[in-house]
Amino acid sequence: MLIEGGSQSLLVLDRLQTSFYRKGREVRAVDGVSLEVHAGEVVGLVGESGCGKSATALSILRLIPSPPGKIVGGKILFNGNDLLALNDKDIRKIRGNKISMIFQEPMTALNPVFTVGNQIAEVFRVHRGMNRREALDASIAMLTQVRMPEPAKRAREYPHQLSGGMRQRVVIAMALACRPELLIADEPTTALDVTVQAQILALMEQLRKENGCAVLFITHDLGIVAEFCTRVAVMYAGQIVEVGPVSRIFEEPRHPYTQGLIRCVPRVDRPRRGRLPVIPGTVPEFKEALPGCRFAPRCDQKMPECERYKPELKPISGTDIQVRCFLHHPPDASGE
Repeated sequence: MLIEGGSQSLLVLDRLQTSFYRKGREVRAVDGVSLEVHAGEVVGLVGESGCGKSATALSILRLIPSPPGKIVGGKILFNGNDLLALNDKDIRKIRGNKISMIFQEPMTALNPVFTVGNQIAEVFRVHRGMNRREALDASIAMLTQVRMPEPAKRAREYPHQLSGGMRQRVVIAMALACRPELLIADEPTTALDVTVQAQILALMEQLRKENGCAVLFITHDLGIVAEFCTRVAVMYAGQIVEVGPVSRIFEEPRHPYTQGLIRCVPRVDRPRRGRLPVIPGTVPEFKEALPGCRFAPRCDQKMPECERYKPELKPISGTDIQVRCFLHHPPDASGE
């Protein structure tokens, strides 16, 4: 699949659907997500907690716990190959090799009973066929690359002996060990203070340029998206509601949910009195299917048709932005 300008689509999510089952009921955490990540670019995936961002990321690597979860529909194309069609042996050759992931909390992502050097070395042994000595040397080299102080010493230590910033460097080293084509970063700086966060982001950007990999960056922080990403997809209640270049989305957001997210961000250049704006309500739980737009119960711009028909994600004419909203794509007589 090609995009404008001839750039190759590295990852294509085509109407991806992932459900979780509890007490006989289905909860559709990812509902028809379509998204592309092109070679070498950084795509931000933003939205409130519970909107399906992490479930989407785990679905790409087929790491959804089963039970209770299951990918029930759609396609995940990586370099043109459908990852959902691969057997377990073949998908393991992709994980940590062609596609890597940085998980939210490094302390839970790392095994507490193995040294960090051994955990990085496992990647080289599994995917590069190195022996223990070669793999450990390669691990120390990776710790050096991620600017770990005293890398040889740290390689012999356990996760609990390292600071939060050091543990994050370890998981970045593990993720980039095999120079993947795609890196999925699931809120990699959430648990860090702002100083360490800035260091980790600068490190990730430098390593991304050196390795030439694409990044799917999942975050709550719109400031990080503005600085780090080239395109952004806004997710709400299991669906993509708006996607486009970062600069255009931030300058002129089209979807009311995107507008609400941006209004909630404090602006140092625009001092205001009183409380910050908020989006009323919460992300719905899908115990029952909603008849219309999923954002309609919280939207201050909703129209009667928003509660009756389901909007589709469609391009806005003359732009490179797609939006799921009747304000820009009024429904026809059939509700489409």
